[in-house]
Amino acid sequence: MRERAKELRKAGFLHEVVFWEKLKGKQICGLDFHRQQIIGNFIVDFFAPQIGLVIELDGCSHDERKDYDKEREDYLKSLGLKIIRFSSRETLHELKSVIKKLKNFIEKEFQKKKFPERKFPERKFPSPRGVAAAKAADGVYRPDAKK
Repeated sequence: MRERAKELRKAGFLHEVVFWEKLKGKQICGLDFHRQQIIGNFIVDFFAPQIGLVIELDGCSHDERKDYDKEREDYLKSLGLKIIRFSSRETLHELKSVIKKLKNFIEKEFQKKKFPERKFPERKFPSPRGVAAAKAADGVYRPDAKK
């Protein structure tokens, strides 16, 4: 399954690549999106783990797989995930509109949910690879302090 997800990321349909350019780098609501993410026995097009959002871009292959898509959607919803779908045509020809709909959906569905902050262990001083600036006696790191 992992190899299949990797293949899909490398191959990249045009509509997915164009959409990914707008998602990557936390460009949408400051969220981190993953492309071709494995969830259970399924691979979703895009996933924002901070808020549990799945984005599916439906191309012509989805027309022939309605039962599979329904099973997959039911499974994802059973995990408490939200799903939003856009057509490949819409993504290619009306990208600004798609991005606006996505932002509105996120704001509406997740407005009360606070996005978790990444927590890192506290350090009194920089790591050994960090800047070798002076360490004050009170344990506070001051990068502008003289050696």
